[in-house]
Amino acid sequence: MINWEEIRKQSPVTERLAYLNSAAAGSVSRVANETAERCYRKMMNDGDMHWNRWFAQKEEIRKRLTQFINAEPDEIALTTNTSSGMNVIVDALEGRGEVISCDLEFPVTTLPWMHRRIAVHLLPTVAGEVRIEDVCSAMTHDTGVIALSHVQYSNGFRIDPEELGKIKGDHALVLNAAQSAGVFEIDLKRMRIDALCDGSQMDARRIRIGLCIAQPQITAPIAFAQSRLVKRRGSFRRSK
Repeated sequence: MINWEEIRKQSPVTERLAYLNSAAAGSVSRVANETAERCYRKMMNDGDMHWNRWFAQKEEIRKRLTQFINAEPDEIALTTNTSSGMNVIVDALEGRGEVISCDLEFPVTTLPWMHRRIAVHLLPTVAGEVRIEDVCSAMTHDTGVIALSHVQYSNGFRIDPEELGKIKGDHALVLNAAQSAGVFEIDLKRMRIDALCDGSQMDARRIRIGLCIAQPQITAPIAFAQSRLVKRRGSFRRSK
C-alpha cells in the first residue's frame, strides 16, 4: 500500500502549492536535495577522489532503472537531458528513412531530425488526438521512424505505445517520455519500443538528469563518447 502522505512530505512545495509545472522544472524532493548536497560537498572538499565510487553508483543506478522500463542495463545511457538523449537516438537512426510525427510535438522530438535534413511528416491531429490509424496510413516505403511523445506537452494527450508497437512493422518506434516516465507504465519489450529518451531538471542549481535507451536492433556506427552513453559489447553496425 502506497503511503501518499509520506511521499508528499518528501516535497515541501506541496505544503504551500498545488504544483503543476513539473514538466518545465520539477520541485526537488528532500532526499534528492540531500543527496545532491552530499555530492557537492564531497566535490568541494575532495575534488574527484571519489570517482571510482561514483562510477560504481552510476552503474547501480543503471541496473535499478531496468526495473521501471523492462530494459537491460547495457541498453541504458545516462545523459544530461531529454534533448541530448534524443540527439543520440537520431544519430543512430538517421539512415532509417523519413519520420512520422505529429503537429502537437515538442520541438525536441522533431527538430533534431529536421536539422539533419530528414523529412518529418507532421500528422494533423483530430480533436487534439493522434490516431493510431493515421500513423498506420502514413507509413510508406520512404518512412522508417515513428517519433512521438508518450504524453503531449501542449494538451496532455496520451498515446498508447503498445498499440503503436503492434502496427509499426519494420519502423523504429521512438518515444519521448519526458512527460510520462515514472507516472505511466513503460515496458520497452512488451510495447516494442526501440528507443526512448527522458529527462528531468531537478532544481534551481540546474542539476540535470537524462535517460536514453536503445534496444539491440537499433544499430549504427555511433561513437558514444560522452558519459559512455551506451555500454554495449562489440561495435555498432548499420542494419540493412
